[in-house]
Amino acid sequence: MKLPQAWSNQSGSAPSAVTAKKVEARIDMSTAVAGAGLCPDCRKPMTPMVAASNDTLTCMDCRISLPVADPTEVVQDDANAKASVGPNTYLDQ
Repeated sequence: MKLPQAWSNQSGSAPSAVTAKKVEARIDMSTAVAGAGLCPDCRKPMTPMVAASNDTLTCMDCRISLPVADPTEVVQDDANAKASVGPNTYLDQ
């Protein structure tokens, strides 16, 4: 099998060394920024809004919206989170 010369490592040049570069996230979701009501991207104060009956903090410039608290239908007590007895689908009936 013959490979193209560009694919082979026999061109005589050594592969270039890769320098390590520190990569940082663009947004800051720490308690000092997002937890304090600041936009995690631009760090300006966010505006309180209601989205689909959920209280949120929103930055319109960055198009970021963060919920203030989990909706009550998502937060469950483990003692009350029991499976219901009975058929689960129409085919089980």
